[in-house]
Amino acid sequence: MSAKITAKLLRKHGACKDQVALFEKLWPKGASVTRANALKAAENRFDLNWLADRLLPTAVSEKLYADIDPAYRQHLKDTAPANLACWKADDVAQAEYDKAVSAAKRKRDAAYKRNACKYRRDAKKSYDAYLKISIPPLVRALNRGMKP
Repeated sequence: MSAKITAKLLRKHGACKDQVALFEKLWPKGASVTRANALKAAENRFDLNWLADRLLPTAVSEKLYADIDPAYRQHLKDTAPANLACWKADDVAQAEYDKAVSAAKRKRDAAYKRNACKYRRDAKKSYDAYLKISIPPLVRALNRGMKP
């Protein structure tokens, strides 16, 4: 008989909302721990390592990782060129994004500075009139009903 995993069990162990939602989509009534379900989980990017880390006793999880380490190292070796190309492309895109955002931020900051100075200058007369009207009732209200 195989163990059963449920959304309730995942929540109990602190699974993130996205992973619980994915699990519930794939297995609304829970899932037995089978090879087929593990493959389905992996194909749908369900985090099986997280699951093992949270649900297995330390000694069992250490043995598991020792057993799968050679395959994982081979996977890293096989995917290294693709990862490197992806990281380089990401670096280029990030630099372009940072440049565009920086230029837009400078324009926004300059516009804000111009408009804020104009606003303060134009609003001063109105604000002074507001204060002249609002301060006396504020002071009276505070003196009458301020909490100790």
